[in-house]
Amino acid sequence: MKTGTVYGVLDPSNHRLCLYVGQTTTPVQRRMSRHLASAKQGRRRRFYDVLREFVDTATRLPVQVLLTGIPLTELDEVEQFYIRYLAERGHPLLNKEVAP
Repeated sequence: MKTGTVYGVLDPSNHRLCLYVGQTTTPVQRRMSRHLASAKQGRRRRFYDVLREFVDTATRLPVQVLLTGIPLTELDEVEQFYIRYLAERGHPLLNKEVAP
């Protein structure tokens, strides 16, 4: 059975704060590479705007696996749980689901 992973991109200046929550069915670093490619191509999202800043300074954003081995039928729900959970605790999430 294919499974997925929910991950968090951490603030490089404070690794206790999460900037973004995402999901993937591929290795997390491969997913981050795709995010970076989209950011470099100019895709407009708050997360990609921040990624472009870090790409320009050659800073690597730390990534933490939040949960892995998630059945695909539950992946969206688990991602949304972590977005709500972290947003409620004051993390400065850039996910469009919590946009001001």
